[in-house]
Amino acid sequence: MIEMQQSSEPHDPSLGSRAGHGSPDLNCEQLVTAITDYLEGAMSDEGRSRLEYHLSLCPPCQIYLDQIKATIAATGQLRTSDMSPDAKSVLIALFRTWAHDS
Repeated sequence: MIEMQQSSEPHDPSLGSRAGHGSPDLNCEQLVTAITDYLEGAMSDEGRSRLEYHLSLCPPCQIYLDQIKATIAATGQLRTSDMSPDAKSVLIALFRTWAHDS
């Protein structure tokens, strides 16, 4: 594996790899878009390798991945019975609105 030096400049996600972070063919915005597929094991081997290479060079994206994993762990402990009927209705309505707009 080729090792690259990380830039000491502050990270700007809008610049992607041009800011010295990540791989040349995957920027921070693309990583954020692909993270669900990565966590679900739904990426090709090539895509997974590109994403992991970016993560190896980009501390802000490593933090983002850790935050997503923590969120999944926390919400994975919720049960339907933990929600009030009102909360459940609100969430279902929000999901339907989101699904309709997508």
